[in-house]
Amino acid sequence: MVTGIPLNKSVTRKTADAFFQFSIRHRVTRSVLPFNSFLYITYSQKSFWDIYDESSPFRDTNYNPGIGFGRYVIKDNKLKGAMMISLEHESNGKAGEDSRSWNYINLSAKYFYNMRLSAKAQIYLPYVDGGNNKDLLRYKGYGIFSVNYIDKENLWWFSLNIMPRDKVINPNLHTSLSFRVSKNSNQYLTLDYYAGYGEGLLNYKKYTNQVRIGFTIKPDFFSAY
Repeated sequence: MVTGIPLNKSVTRKTADAFFQFSIRHRVTRSVLPFNSFLYITYSQKSFWDIYDESSPFRDTNYNPGIGFGRYVIKDNKLKGAMMISLEHESNGKAGEDSRSWNYINLSAKYFYNMRLSAKAQIYLPYVDGGNNKDLLRYKGYGIFSVNYIDKENLWWFSLNIMPRDKVINPNLHTSLSFRVSKNSNQYLTLDYYAGYGEGLLNYKKYTNQVRIGFTIKPDFFSAY
C-alpha cells in the first residue's frame, strides 16, 4: 500500500491518492503433470483510492483472476527460471459507460541470472471484448519486461517494469526501490513511481506521472511472480 502525489500537475486533495494491490498464486496440483508442469490459479486486485478527497472514494478497482500451467526450469539442482501460460480476465466491475474489461492469454518466462538478479518477459495475446475499451492495448501496452535486483545484504530491492506500447520509444514505466525493515521479515518500505498510461482500467487513456511511498510485503526473491 502506497500513497503519493503527481509530478505533472498541481498537488491537491483530488490529485494526491493512495494505491494498494494484493496478488496471490496458488498451485492446485501437487502431482507433476505432463512436461513437468503444474496447474495454478491466480488472483490480483488493485485499487486507486482518493483518500484525501471529500468522503475518500475509491476511484477505480480492478479485478484480475486467472488459471494457468507453469513449469520451473532447474539445472544442476538449481532453480534457473520458470515458464508459464495462463488465461486471464481483467475488469473494473462497473456497468454502462464506465465498464472496462478484457480477456487474454499471458505468456511469461522468468530467468535468474544469479541469486540477486532476475529478468522476466510477458506477452499478452488479447481478446478485448469491452465495448468501451477496444483500444486498451494501445495505452496499457502489449506486455511487460521486468528486471529485479536485490543487494548482497538482502536489504535493498530494485524493480523496473517496462511496458511497450504502439509507440515503441514511449513505453509505460513502473519502477520501485524497497528497503527491508528487518532481515527476519519480507516487509519493505517502498518508493514507487509510475509514468505512462493504463495504470488503471477506468481512465486508461489518462497519462499518470505519480510518485508514491508506502509499505510492501514481497514474496521470496525466487518467486515466479
